[in-house]
Amino acid sequence: GANDFTLRLVVALIGALLPLSVLLLREHLRDGEVVVAAAFLAANPIVLYYSRFFRSTIPVAAFCFLAFALLVRYYDTRRPRYFHAGILALALAFTAKENAAVYVLVWLGAGALVLDHELFRPRASDTGFQRIGAAWTRTVRDRDLRDVLPRVIGHLLLSAAIFAAVILFFYAPRAGSPGGVGLYNALGNPGLFPEVVSATID
Repeated sequence: GANDFTLRLVVALIGALLPLSVLLLREHLRDGEVVVAAAFLAANPIVLYYSRFFRSTIPVAAFCFLAFALLVRYYDTRRPRYFHAGILALALAFTAKENAAVYVLVWLGAGALVLDHELFRPRASDTGFQRIGAAWTRTVRDRDLRDVLPRVIGHLLLSAAIFAAVILFFYAPRAGSPGGVGLYNALGNPGLFPEVVSATID
């Protein structure tokens, strides 16, 4: 039933499962470092403290961390399922709290710093421009884009659909009266979906 325990249970479970996400970074960490990182997340006083309350602090942080780890795993394996799972986790973060956008901005800023460092200190080329040219040749010029591009576009569209579906499910109104504009009524009457989407955006 509705009580204090069930109110806090979901947040506590999300906080408790957060250390498992470190396994997604195992290509970049030694076994001992994986254990230490997981232990840090499991015993972190801030995580433990906020996991006791029904608030969005832990869900947004956990889902954003999971999204980042899944995207890193996608980079390591090039398996699209990790990319889609990362987008799903990011969408869940946006349903928890709007400051998930800050996490994305931090990722972009950190990525820009890494790119700047790699271009000014290239290891396999004489200059940063040569490294850009080599990457362009390797990923674009030497590949048949007629085979690659449709798959890339397809996966991007699928990820966009996943993100939109999660946002719609969590933010769409639930009509309490028959025939009202709401998600559950739209499931029985698909013609209501445009109105539900419009009400969600508004």
